[in-house]
Amino acid sequence: MDFLEKYRPSTLSEVIGNRKATEELRKWAQSWPQDKKAVLLYGKPGTGKTSSAIALAVDMGWEAIELNASDQRTQQVINKIAGEGSRAQSLFGTRRLIVLDEVDNLHGNADRGGARAVTELVKRTGQPIILIANDPYGVTPALRASCKLIQFYAIRQDSIRKVLIRILGKEGINVDSEFIEEILKNAHGDVRSAINDLQANLGQPFPELMPRDRTQSIFEFLRSVFTARDIKTGLHLSYNLDETPEDIIHWIDENLPKVYRGEQLASGFGALSRADMYLGRTRRRQSYNLWRYAIELMTCGVNAESGAQTQISGRYSPPTRWTKLGQTRSKRALRDSIAAKIGYISHLSTSRARSDMLPLFRYFAQHDPSGVAAMLNLTIDELSYLMDVKKESKNVQKAFEKAQNMRTAGSSLEEF
Repeated sequence: MDFLEKYRPSTLSEVIGNRKATEELRKWAQSWPQDKKAVLLYGKPGTGKTSSAIALAVDMGWEAIELNASDQRTQQVINKIAGEGSRAQSLFGTRRLIVLDEVDNLHGNADRGGARAVTELVKRTGQPIILIANDPYGVTPALRASCKLIQFYAIRQDSIRKVLIRILGKEGINVDSEFIEEILKNAHGDVRSAINDLQANLGQPFPELMPRDRTQSIFEFLRSVFTARDIKTGLHLSYNLDETPEDIIHWIDENLPKVYRGEQLASGFGALSRADMYLGRTRRRQSYNLWRYAIELMTCGVNAESGAQTQISGRYSPPTRWTKLGQTRSKRALRDSIAAKIGYISHLSTSRARSDMLPLFRYFAQHDPSGVAAMLNLTIDELSYLMDVKKESKNVQKAFEKAQNMRTAGSSLEEF
């Protein structure tokens, strides 16, 4: 049986860490319906957000209705399942707790209209609602403003260690203390990851994690992946890297064309693409034991399918994608913020507004910047982004001041 489910906390008192957050969550539940706001639990994966929500339902004697990222979450589905659940009591007359997981990932065709449906659901609910997200700013501003925000932080190693020791005790398994310490180092405060790693490695005849060498060179690792005659050399060195599989694949992707040509290059990228599929499944399912398959494909797979016979023709370099993302981070944040505002007034998801509506609003901003700024309540940075002009420009300053006056005067959206 999956250890995560087998040892999931059954009450809030069993949730490790984040005592302040769980107490705040309990107080909210006890004061409901006086405080009818929905709650948004946010923080890094594996910090106990979902477990706390389910445990709260048990403590309060409420029936829990869950919708997670693996479910289809269109407007129709949310209205049918969560919407009806939020308006009616359970069969035994108790309240129903609506739990919507990963609301910061409501996007794309599969979740069409889902973000708008959740916002409407929160505003008209007749039952308590808990929303869960890793990134609170991945949630639309309108939805975020309608919720009480409670942050969950990474769990301390001491707390995770106690959980692992308790699980091993109940399973009747003895392991070396260094084995547990290595799991704790790799978990980085993620309880889910630690438990998954524990169970995955216990599946081996003799569970053992290689000690991590923090000084291991990423360049030595790359050289072994591309040129070592033993295909497992790169795999073994990957254990010693202070890099996640998501980082490692970018390093290999960047440097693969420097080493191989023709069919070798195509085969190498083929193995890399299959590794990326497992990374995607890991993110979607939050099942970190799938990382092992991704690592094997991007090391052994690249080495074996590429032949490992060609010598490097240039120097290895960090992923250029990281540099580009760093340089454009502020612009992308502005773009997404504007798209969220457009999506809210257009009843579209942020991603749909970004791809379909943002170019149209750019055009509008060239002809009536004040009207667009007033309609969307843009900041001066957002307006300068739409106008594609520096915010110090007189045109931007003048348009922004006019927009502020229009909003102060109470102009309605229909006028724009």
